[in-house]
Amino acid sequence: MKYVKWLMVIFVWFCIISCMDDHVNTQGIDDSNAVTIEIDPEDMNADSWLDTNDTEFIFLPLDEQYPYGNIAKAIFRDQKIFIKPHMIDKIYIYTETGEPYGIIHQYGAGPGEYLNLADFDVNSSKDEIIVSDAANKKFLTYSYSGNFISEKQMDFSIKMIKSYSTNKGIYYITDLRYSDILPGQSENFNINIFNEDWEYVNGYFPFSKFRGGMFGNLYLLFNKSETPVGYYKPFTDSVFHFDDREMVLAYYLDFAKPVLSYDEFEKSNYGANVRDRVFNITYDESSSYLLVSYMYNDYIYKFIYDKVRKTIKYSTSYQSDGSCLQNVFSHMLGLHGSKLVLQIDALNVPCILEIFQNHLTDGQLAALNQVQEIDNNFLMLIQL
Repeated sequence: MKYVKWLMVIFVWFCIISCMDDHVNTQGIDDSNAVTIEIDPEDMNADSWLDTNDTEFIFLPLDEQYPYGNIAKAIFRDQKIFIKPHMIDKIYIYTETGEPYGIIHQYGAGPGEYLNLADFDVNSSKDEIIVSDAANKKFLTYSYSGNFISEKQMDFSIKMIKSYSTNKGIYYITDLRYSDILPGQSENFNINIFNEDWEYVNGYFPFSKFRGGMFGNLYLLFNKSETPVGYYKPFTDSVFHFDDREMVLAYYLDFAKPVLSYDEFEKSNYGANVRDRVFNITYDESSSYLLVSYMYNDYIYKFIYDKVRKTIKYSTSYQSDGSCLQNVFSHMLGLHGSKLVLQIDALNVPCILEIFQNHLTDGQLAALNQVQEIDNNFLMLIQL
């Protein structure tokens, strides 16, 4: 039964997420300053993530007394927390301590409305939230309090979006489901950079055919910090940065075991029968750390790379066996500066107590004991 359920999860993600050409052509991409990270699953210590003594909980109040479950994406920016729940087309805005600040809930096909909230990002330079509507093929901007500001109709369907500031203004990076050949292009590209007026600047990774299969967290492909601005492409072993208007190779992930190609992934029933390949790699990045997750030999591996000391600082591994390690560390939402962000639900409070009890204050223990099953999932921040 567990095996069937695992396959169903893979199938759902396979249907939802499409990733284009897995053979990355790095021609024209500067790799002169790329850092190599050597990664060996057999050297990953399953307990080396458990030595923290500095944790923080952020409890998120109910909206109209209806709880939301799993959190798909969380961004910490400008002393606020922006949260999109999984499979819910809303964005909740909280203060950094968890008080409600605003909500984006404009479902529809009219002006200022969206049919499919595929992704969102925060533009701190203008205090705006930008939303990609894959169904209506448009981008919308809202204020931090949730008020509609403007929208831009486009000729393509958007999977993901990232905005970033440079000394030349705002730029947007889009990871597309598909596109026509845009003005200034000679062919279709998976990754496209646009300026603040939504004029095409650069494109990377030409489309060859539709690709699918990544069934991890979609929002762990673009990082969620303001700087550096990074991106990881599934079925490759490279992390890219965007330097002004250009893409550069920032990190090469040198796995001791071979990385699964997309063709192998398809033939292996989408990873179900893979035992000797690294696959389903996702990532997040802050100014000091990289968070990398991958699968190998029925285990899920996660590690934190210290960019300053150039070493792997923390690591853990677990199977999909319902253990406390899996229940807690499978819900990583990414990095917030020097903190690791986890999503916790009421049913996993006993696991938090089992793993972290010796590192929690009396006040934190009392707060956890007050969590009810009807409450929203909450956030746990672990200082690295």
